[in-house]
Amino acid sequence: MDKFQINTQVSHIVEGLLEQKGNYHQVSMGQSIIPPHTKLPETGYSEHAGDEYSIIINGQLFGESGGKPFEIQEGELSFIPKGEVHWCENRSDEPVTLFYIMVE
Repeated sequence: MDKFQINTQVSHIVEGLLEQKGNYHQVSMGQSIIPPHTKLPETGYSEHAGDEYSIIINGQLFGESGGKPFEIQEGELSFIPKGEVHWCENRSDEPVTLFYIMVE
């Protein structure tokens, strides 16, 4: 995925957030690199106080969100609503990079 494609995808996410009506208090963004053969969290589930929007920059993740299994790969977007329990796993021999936006 080239830089233009990433910027375009992120722009669409941000535009969508700005179009939503809501009382948001905080928006944070970042990049996560998930090492090969790593499950996050190591045990159990994770949940957040805000909505999580992510785009996979490279690699592929498997996991479960809201009790449903998922698979997401390079160039795809995901949305996990606030409070939804989830986990993910990098089953490959290469790191997975993702960009996320957390909206509270």
